[in-house]
Amino acid sequence: MVKKFQITDEFQLSKRTDSTWTTLLAPLQPAIEKDYILLSNVNGTVKLKYNPSQVQPLIEEVTVVDKKLLPIWGDKIYRIKMLVKGSKTKDKITMTVEE
Repeated sequence: MVKKFQITDEFQLSKRTDSTWTTLLAPLQPAIEKDYILLSNVNGTVKLKYNPSQVQPLIEEVTVVDKKLLPIWGDKIYRIKMLVKGSKTKDKITMTVEE
């Protein structure tokens, strides 16, 4: 049986004056594929599925400098930024995470 859950981000703006993003953090280095992002380690792999006609992913590596976070996250984390395509002022972004 496949284990999965959904992440939903809804927004409603009076107007768009700049790019709109939805952002996630991951402790594992992501790999962008056609319509999903892979996160893998020795324990397995998960897929973060997204709609490529709706969002475009960008990965940023972030160095962890906060001493309280270092034991939990390690020395680096990855920011998964999803650029919302188009110029809609109201939308619903749904991503699915599955093993």
